[in-house]
Amino acid sequence: MTIGNVAKINGTLGTISRTADSVVESFDSKKFEKENPDVYKNYIKKSTRKGSLRYTINK
Repeated sequence: MTIGNVAKINGTLGTISRTADSVVESFDSKKFEKENPDVYKNYIKKSTRKGSLRYTINK
């Protein structure tokens, strides 16, 4: 799908799309927890994340 910078292919049955590679920044929580265990405990937040499935079917 990267030939000719194609990010989306529309077909008769559906659509396939691709996101390009990217660079993101993230917080190293494992390292922070190891170096600052008391502070880390004060900022723990638990939440439930629902699963998802994405597909597109043409009508």
